[in-house]
Amino acid sequence: MATKHALKTTFDVGRVLRPIFTGGSVSIDNDARILATTISEDVILTEPGSGKHLGSIEGDGENISTLALTPNGSHLIACSRSLSMRIFSLKRSDDGNTIEPILLRTLKPHSTPVVVLAVDRTSTLLATGGTDGTIKVWDIVAGYVTHTFRGPSVLVSALHFFEVAARAADAGRSKGKRGSKGAAEEEEDEAESMTSFRLASGSQDGQVKIWDLNKRSCVATLNSHVSDVQGLDYSPAQNAIVTASRDKTLVWWDTKSWKIRKVVPSLELLEAAGFSDDGQLTWSAGANGSLRVWETDTGREVTPKQPAKSEEEAFVTGIYRPGLPFILLVQVDHTLVLFPVPKKTETGSLAVPEPLRRISGTHDKLSIWHISYPTIH
Repeated sequence: MATKHALKTTFDVGRVLRPIFTGGSVSIDNDARILATTISEDVILTEPGSGKHLGSIEGDGENISTLALTPNGSHLIACSRSLSMRIFSLKRSDDGNTIEPILLRTLKPHSTPVVVLAVDRTSTLLATGGTDGTIKVWDIVAGYVTHTFRGPSVLVSALHFFEVAARAADAGRSKGKRGSKGAAEEEEDEAESMTSFRLASGSQDGQVKIWDLNKRSCVATLNSHVSDVQGLDYSPAQNAIVTASRDKTLVWWDTKSWKIRKVVPSLELLEAAGFSDDGQLTWSAGANGSLRVWETDTGREVTPKQPAKSEEEAFVTGIYRPGLPFILLVQVDHTLVLFPVPKKTETGSLAVPEPLRRISGTHDKLSIWHISYPTIH
């Protein structure tokens, strides 16, 4: 007679899978240790490498309009349809398994909803863009406005901080005024004077403006696009800015003359673009649901032609910064797709980019978290 084994009838919960994203804004820190996403009015913090839930931030009763993590992961800024902007300090537990968001302050940054945010590379400055065309720059820690810029009276659709070397003449004049200072102080001031801090803004009418934070004024207006500018990026190695628009064009601009270097029709609504590989390559993503790569110098597409995917697979936004091990793209169906960062090859051509990982924001399909890709620390 066969022996019957007792069946276990009670079980302990090993892990709870919960939704992390139902559309809206997504942000990630430079070390790819914190992924911030939205579920209606709440913010969810997740560890991208494992899918571990790190924490959450309860909403203020209105849906989140946009959010941003600082590159160093120290702060999170969330704006809602209630016109409020909340700044949180993120305190990670000793074991690293949880994050405690600490509310530092609540502000009313604009008289209209804030729809786009940008944080500079030092994690100290925040730019907010409203639906009325107003742009403000904030000190994140102190919580006060440092600059106010007024662009076209239309929605601000993109913002990007960058730094350029100051003109030699300007630097020379500055050096002459510091003859009485000590050597160490002079060197520090000279290094500072050689850098010009700037903010690029794109608008719903296709206009791009370059704001000089030192001079507190607009130093260039770039007119080429005729619809929403969705992608903005700067390459110091190439002395170039790339802009991507829903008018289905990519434009590369020379940052010394502010003239157009190249205009390329993409034949799709573009929602994101940026540089990779020291600016040698430019990537773009949009309505066709494919990651496409272009040679910056020539504007030639180096990825093969890819068929358009379904509407649900169209990309609505994307994130990449130097140092990140992947490009993060977001689909209409709330799936987050991670692609390897494209590198230039000797042949000059690339294969069709294959995703490293797909993350379902709502868990209405199987989520695969543990697929091999560059190590995240």
